[in-house]
Amino acid sequence: MWIIHRDGFVSLVQHDEDPTLIRARARRARHLRDTFGAHVEILDLGTDAPDYRYHANVPRVEVIDVMTEAILDLDYTSHVKEEVAGKDTEFYEAMMQCWSALYTLQSEPA
Repeated sequence: MWIIHRDGFVSLVQHDEDPTLIRARARRARHLRDTFGAHVEILDLGTDAPDYRYHANVPRVEVIDVMTEAILDLDYTSHVKEEVAGKDTEFYEAMMQCWSALYTLQSEPA
């Protein structure tokens, strides 16, 4: 599951051994810290990582709490990219590229 929000971009998947954990992955370590807090232990797989460089094992209940809070705090009426505009140019541009790529899907028949 991809989550793109004002604190960053994270990918969430089931932990491969422990169903009580979610493996949170990110391109930037701070996206994991900003999403889940400074207490999260971040694994740096290095620049040769096959996919996401930064990983964290987060208890599933904590992910639920964090995502619920993000929804309850939702206060923008446009896309989250507007929350990032002017604050993090690289992240904003990446969000726009993602948005544009997915926008093309709506022109195809369902």
